[in-house]
Amino acid sequence: MSSRHYNIFLERLDGNIHPVAILHSDQGMHYTHPKTRLFIADEGFKQSMSRKGNCWDNAPMESFFGRLKDDVDFSDCHTIDEVRVQVKEYISYYNSERYQWTLIRMTLDDFRGHLLASYSSRRFISTRSQFTLALVAVSMIL
Repeated sequence: MSSRHYNIFLERLDGNIHPVAILHSDQGMHYTHPKTRLFIADEGFKQSMSRKGNCWDNAPMESFFGRLKDDVDFSDCHTIDEVRVQVKEYISYYNSERYQWTLIRMTLDDFRGHLLASYSSRRFISTRSQFTLALVAVSMIL
């Protein structure tokens, strides 16, 4: 992160950290550098990192945030509260209205209901790929 971006980040942060804020990242040098780790701890964040060499740890969140950045226009947001409203609306849309092609065109809410119904009737998911897909979907829902 350049010093200019770092300073902008500090200005915007301005002590507004949620008491249980988590900063999740890969294990890149920017995030493992002692100065960065000290800053994260001093500012009250809990640091979380993917396992070394395992990009799949963060794949569901990377996918979600990539879509969020593509689908939501934040240019009209002037405050963090306006950003929060936009993000909450998008999460609601993403879970309840947006069809997932890999889930047989079901929404995440519909797929969650399908999984819960399958579990309650003891009809377990039969293949490894279905199981992996179910885990990804559930991690995105929760």
